[in-house]
Amino acid sequence: MSFFRFAMLLLGCCGVIAQAQDSRALQILGRAQAAAGGTEALAAVKDMIVTRDIRAVGGGMSGRQVVKFLLHAAMRQESSLPFGQVVVSLVDGAGSIDSPQGKSALVGPQLTQAQGELFRVRERLLLADSLPDWTVSYLESSVDSGREADVLEVSDPKSSQRVRLWIDKKTGEFYRSSFAAVAIVGAQQLDEFYSDFRAVNGIQTPFRIDVSTAGRALTEIHIEKVLHNTGLTKSELR
Repeated sequence: MSFFRFAMLLLGCCGVIAQAQDSRALQILGRAQAAAGGTEALAAVKDMIVTRDIRAVGGGMSGRQVVKFLLHAAMRQESSLPFGQVVVSLVDGAGSIDSPQGKSALVGPQLTQAQGELFRVRERLLLADSLPDWTVSYLESSVDSGREADVLEVSDPKSSQRVRLWIDKKTGEFYRSSFAAVAIVGAQQLDEFYSDFRAVNGIQTPFRIDVSTAGRALTEIHIEKVLHNTGLTKSELR
């Protein structure tokens, strides 16, 4: 364990250096920031409450969710499902899950998944270059769904989280992400495609997210409401 922690610390240090050197990645991310509304508007978001309708396409359960984020430290996900309500809470790296079966601590894949949800908040990813421990890397150019795109990878060595971002070459729009979802479908990669963009406090926000794996549709997420800066506190999210 001590070696693992040392290795993560080393990776974190190297990540800062790589981030500073990868000027191409930072330039592309800068275009995505501008397309989304600008760094000032993105940085002004301190907390978010997102209400969404989740519709299963390829099997699984449909339901409704209210997700509360306090950037960059906490989240609370309240899901209304056919069998009852499930509440997942994550504050400062530790969390709990409360379901009809009872309440317990988040551990293993469930904890990793919750940490990933907080890591992948769109407004946070777009400001990845402002977080000193995160690394932004250029991977490749790609033709994706008829769009020419630059593919970046954002990673956090401390939590071992990573995600790929597809940025439209012409518009700068961040329209797709890809990541491992351990707690949902084993070790498979999930793709999220963003559409129906609307301005929320000057930030271009997707109100539809289509989730798939290996080209197979899984879920449609329809955003009903997005609120910024409501004054959320950590104690409210536990």
